[in-house]
Parts: sequence; C-alpha cells; structure tokens
Amino acid sequence: MKKIELLSPAGGMDELIAAVKAGADTVYIGLSNFSARANAKNFTKENLIEAINFCHLRKRKIYLAFNTLIFNDEIEKAIDLVNYAYNQGIDGIIVQDLGISKILLNNVPNINLHASTQMTVHNSEGVNLLKELGFKRVVLARELSLNEIRNIKKETDIELEIFIHGALCFCYSGQCLFSSIVGQRSGNRGKCAQPCRMRYQILDNNLNKIDDGFLLSTRDISLLNSLPELIKSGVDSLKIEGRMKDKYYVYTVTSIYRKYIDMYYNFGEINISNEDRNKLMIVFNRGNFSNGYLYNKKIENLLYKEAPNNTGLYIGDYEILDNKLIFNTNKNLNNGDIIALRNNQNEIVIEINNNLKGLNNSKYHCVINKGRFALLNQKFKKGKIFLVKSSNLIKQIEENLEKQDISISVDFDIFIKLNEKVRLIAKFDDVTIEVIGQVVQKSEKAELTKQKVAESLKKLGDTNIKVRNINIQLQDKSFLKVSELNQLRREAINKIYQSIISKYKKDIKISLPETNKQIIKREPTKWSILVNNENELRTVLNKTKGIENIDYYIPYSIIENQQPNNLNIIAYFDRITKDKEILEKIHKKLTECNVNQVLVRNLGQLKFFFDLGYSIYVDYSLNITNNYAVQLLSKYNVKRICIPFEVSKNRLNHFNGNLEVEYIVFSRIPLMETEIELYKLGKFLKDRKDNLFEIVKTQYNRTEILNCKTLLINEKDINTNVKRLDFSFTNKEQIEIMIDYFINDLGSLDDLSQYTKGHYERGEYL
Repeated sequence: MKKIELLSPAGGMDELIAAVKAGADTVYIGLSNFSARANAKNFTKENLIEAINFCHLRKRKIYLAFNTLIFNDEIEKAIDLVNYAYNQGIDGIIVQDLGISKILLNNVPNINLHASTQMTVHNSEGVNLLKELGFKRVVLARELSLNEIRNIKKETDIELEIFIHGALCFCYSGQCLFSSIVGQRSGNRGKCAQPCRMRYQILDNNLNKIDDGFLLSTRDISLLNSLPELIKSGVDSLKIEGRMKDKYYVYTVTSIYRKYIDMYYNFGEINISNEDRNKLMIVFNRGNFSNGYLYNKKIENLLYKEAPNNTGLYIGDYEILDNKLIFNTNKNLNNGDIIALRNNQNEIVIEINNNLKGLNNSKYHCVINKGRFALLNQKFKKGKIFLVKSSNLIKQIEENLEKQDISISVDFDIFIKLNEKVRLIAKFDDVTIEVIGQVVQKSEKAELTKQKVAESLKKLGDTNIKVRNINIQLQDKSFLKVSELNQLRREAINKIYQSIISKYKKDIKISLPETNKQIIKREPTKWSILVNNENELRTVLNKTKGIENIDYYIPYSIIENQQPNNLNIIAYFDRITKDKEILEKIHKKLTECNVNQVLVRNLGQLKFFFDLGYSIYVDYSLNITNNYAVQLLSKYNVKRICIPFEVSKNRLNHFNGNLEVEYIVFSRIPLMETEIELYKLGKFLKDRKDNLFEIVKTQYNRTEILNCKTLLINEKDINTNVKRLDFSFTNKEQIEIMIDYFINDLGSLDDLSQYTKGHYERGEYL
C-alpha cells in the first residue's frame, strides 16, 4: 500500500531544513513573486537551487507554490521563473491561474501540476475537469467534510491533497475579496492583510449591537485525532499550513504528525500523548484547535472571538493580592519562557527572566515593571496564564536540528596496489561511481594499514552519508598520504551528490503559445442584469419593458416561474455547489423550463453543464485574468467571460479573442463566501472605522458579506462587449435609478461618496 505523503511548509531555508529533519516526505516553498504567501521570507532563484538539492540529497520531494493570479503583462516573467524552477529539478508546481496551467500543460510533457486550493475545487466534477486537462493532483477546499472527501475520492483517480493543520480562512480560498477591495492588498496575489483577524461588532436590522470581538477569526485546525480516518479515506497527501511560521513551528508540527502517521501504519491505531498535544498548543494555536469542517460547521467550533493571535497553552491563573502579582500554576517556568496574562480580550505578555519568586505549593510572586503592574491592577486584576513560548522546547528542537540526518547508505570498495592508481568505487541504490586517485608508492617506513584506510573513508563529517560496508584490497608495503585518501573520499562524495542531483535536472524551454497581443477596441453593445430574487426580477422587468439587447441572469431557484418568451434568460447558481445531486436537480428544472444557457461559477459547474451541451457563460469567480485562461476555456462551449473585480481599466484592454468580454459596472461586491452561518447571528458587521458590511444568505444557506460601498463605474467607454448590472440585494428604488442612469441615460448621481470604483482606476498595484 502506498504510504500517504506528509507535506510541510517552508518560508525559508531554515524552515526547509527543519521540515526535512522532522520527517516531512515533501516540502512546499514559494518564490519572491507569484506566491500566495508574498510576505513570507520565500526563496530567490539563487537559494532555490540549494533548497532543491538539499531535499533531493535526502530523498525528499519539493514543490513550488506558484499559486496566484497572473495578468497578461506578467505572463512572460512568470513563465521564465517557473521554467527555471522546473529545470532545476522542482518535483511539482502548485498553481491557481488557469492561463499558466494551459501553458505548462501544453509545453511540458508529464509535468506534475497541482491545482491550488485557491482554485476553490470542492466537488468531483471540478476534480475530474482538472484531470482531463492534465493535472496530477488537486488541493481540495478546506470546507469539505470527511464524507464529502471520501465521495470525491470514490469518483476520481487523480491525487487529492487536504490541509490537516494550521490557519483556516473564514472565506473559501480564491473567493475572498475583503483584503483586496477594502484594504487594496489582494489575497489572490499573496498579499492578504487578514481583515478576518480584525475586531468587529455584529448588529441587528436596527443597528443595535448583538456581539463584538474577533468575529471572523477562525480557530486553527488540527486533524491529528482524525489521522486514521483520513488515511483510510484514500487521500494522497496531508498538508500542514504555515509558510509564514518559524522553524520551531515547522519542526514541532511536522515531527508530531510524522510520529502518528508512522504509528498508524505500524500498529493500525494511534495513541496521542498529552505532551505532544501541549507542544502543538505552545508553538501556535488560536483559541484551542478545531477540526475544521471535517464533521460539522458549528460556529462555536470554528470561530474564536476572544483573540486572533497565538493562544498558547493554558497553565494556570493569576491574581493581584496584597499589591503583588501572584501566579497559581503547577508548570515549571524557565528563563526565556514567554507567558500571556489574559482576562477576556485584554492581554499582557511577559518574559520570564529571574523574575519569579516561589511562595508555597504552586504559588509564585512575579515581579514586573510598575507600568505593566498598574495596567494589570487597573484593567484586569485576575485572569488566566498561557505559555506562548517555551525555552525548553526551543532548546530541544535546536539540539535535534544539530543532529545529522542520514539518508544515503554507501558501500565502498577500495583497491590499493603498488605502482597503480588507487581506485575507490562507491555503490548506493542502483548507482555505481568510481574515483581514481594517485599512484600507490612503496612504503619506506610507515606501511598503510586497513584500519587507517577505513578510518579515512568513514570521516564523513556533516554529510548525510553513512558507510554501510567497506571492502579494502590492500597490497603489502603500499603507501598513500592520508590527505590523498581524504581527497579521494571527498571526490567520491561529490560524485555521489552530483549523481543524485543530476537525475532531477531538466533542459526544457517553455515557449509561449501564439496569442493576439493587439488591443481590441470594443464598443459595449449589450447589457446584462443579474437579480437574486423575485422582487428584484419584477422591478427589473417592469423597468426594462420594451428595451432590447439585455441578458437576464436569474437564479435557478425561481426559473420555473413563467417569463416573457422574448427574454434572454441565463440561469445561475451559488458559487459553491458541493453535491452532484444538486446539479442534477438543477438540470432537470432547467430542462423543464427550456433554459439551455448557464452562468457557471466554479469548475465543477463548467464540466457538468458542458458535458450536457449547455451554452456556457463564465462568471468572475473563476478568476480569468489573462488570455491564455480565455483560450483554455474556449473549448468548453463558452460564449462569454466575466472579468474579475481585480482587473483594472488598463489590464482590461489586454483581453482579446473571439469570446464576449463582460465587466461588472454596478454591484454590492460579495467580499466573502463562507460555510459559517453568520447570517443567523445578525444583519451587519461594523468594523473599527464604523463601516457597515451587510450579511446575507445565499441560495444554499451559505453566508456572503457584502462590501460597505457599492461598486459603480460610470465611464461610457469601458473596453468591453457587455456591461453587467448586478442588482443582488438592491432595493427597488435604487434598481430603478440605476436602470435609468445606465441604460436609459437619464438623470445623474449627485452623491458619489457612497460608491467605489474598486480596482478599475487603481492602476497595477496588485
């Protein structure tokens, strides 16, 4: 049985070494550009080679995360980088962008291409579409349950990868625009500002406060308990999140998961120690761990509103007595430990540095500076103590990292014969190499012995090589300098290394397919209108009666209602459609209503409706940002591409081809889509700047959070074929005003402060 892969993160070389020494089968890294963790240390072209060679010399794999959206003007630079990494021996490439995918799949035979979780793949249809394209693996969305993972695995034979430990996004990866639209730092470009870790209030319809705190901050996941079930599910790779984390986190988490994966394969079960659980808590957790969506999506399981940072390990309580700070804990604290004192959402962090005095039993007096003591005494006189950094754990990890990892076992045969050149033959795996040295001289005084030869060959220093057997053929009276034997050994080791490294090197030049670079000037000839419910539809139809050249995007849930025969109806659905049964029900309803056009919003929908012969319109949620992605989709009976919100005016000009180009000019932009049922708690989120973000429910009872400002692009000469007005969650009066303003060219808008142009005029900052 093929053993499941343990895949660990590395933001830099120190973390990569830690991951490998802790037992990772594979490490994933990013470059300074086109990585979904742009703020990690990341790797340059120069130390990328060091990273690749380090892994291969230890029989480990290394993947490159190249998982951001890429614009037309960046394609050449992106391909140069990925081409370089591929030729240096990278074992797999993780991508988000469909355009880069097309170029790589068409130019590199048998490339090991992985679909990033940023592609939002959450159903078997999406997985199988990527398999048809040539992908070898799909990183599934983190919002899937164990049963959903099992069902997808049953319906595909492509490799599947899931996250098992680390940070959990509030929103579906690839669908989050909160940081991008509000903070001008795009998560789809690796620059997420983490607005989900900010403080919010939740309000009711009347703007009364219901709750406050870090209301979008999810607990970190830890699926250690579920390892047996995950292994039995058939998934191929278990992934640890954390390219922003340090080597202590990487080593701790990797080594613990390695231990229990091996325990399961050896004994058929696992028994997790409290010590290991505590180590995971100390190196990083948010409000204790959750099991994510593996078994349920209860809010209390997923969110931790008290704090967004590392909670650490709870070790006792503190209080202020007799004007002293008193600790009550059974934990032995050491110099260098860092603890956090917390009371509700208040926190003070303290380093232990000869400032503890024992009192009695488990009580200690902690001495801190007057300012901090006054703050404690004023704001929170009692609370809990958490260990957030353990000096002992760090010391233990440093000692383990100092130990040499042995990955290569070698047999040496050495032939030392008078008047002939010494020969050293090294055998490892199925490889044999030979090194020729100096001519052997006759000994005048000190005769060479087998012991001296063996001692020299065993001096492997800080290499990762172990000598298994040494066969010494030594003629009497032979003499060689020890320095010559050492040089022979060094040359042999170098040849061993070069033999291993060279197996991974490639020499492929990835050429860009032909694409029309000419800017095509388009005249908007058509409008499209999207509605979310029957009230919006009724308002739109009354206001557009008699107006031609309008396409109507209508949710499938109200499609059965009789509409005028002259309407051009295009059905749409949630961006997330997990179950095939849902898509089959939709198909049945559309067939009954004689609707054969659909707006697809994820890759699974694309495959499902293309296979059934529907005319396909691609929505912005597929994140099509370059012409190569357009070319890839053109074979799927696609009529139109809606360009994402993150494409600016200048970059919109770069799109060309035979497909219609659509751009959204009015929308209450959905910033997030999540499985967490936040709509059950309240109607609005209010941030620290008093911005209000409406919370709404989708067709399938998911939560969307709408932007505080409505998108409005009121330029007449937008370079697009179709302008879309998205009236989802828009009231009747505003719908009528906007139809008059945009389509009928009537009236004006006096107060533009309530609107935003999003990225349309923000240049190329993304």
